[in-house]
Amino acid sequence: MTTQAAQADIIFRREGVNRKVDRVKGKAPTVNEALLKTELLRKETNPLKAKKKSKPLMGGNKKVVSKDICILARKRAIVMPADVPLVQSLDIVV
Repeated sequence: MTTQAAQADIIFRREGVNRKVDRVKGKAPTVNEALLKTELLRKETNPLKAKKKSKPLMGGNKKVVSKDICILARKRAIVMPADVPLVQSLDIVV
């Protein structure tokens, strides 16, 4: 039972057409794509697309704040007069 509970956390992006021929988009947590499509059919929505929601590339909800950019620019300005290449200076700074 715990494996089914863990699998239910998979978020799917869905798109379909309802009875009024309006496009319906949204997100839905479910176990697999086939179950999502059957749920949409029960709600009288013709499913067009159903895909797993992709994970973020850079680790989530962290945003780059202007303070972080300012600190990086200051550190880069310190290394710049030494004629250090950009990639190497980013390795040093970060």
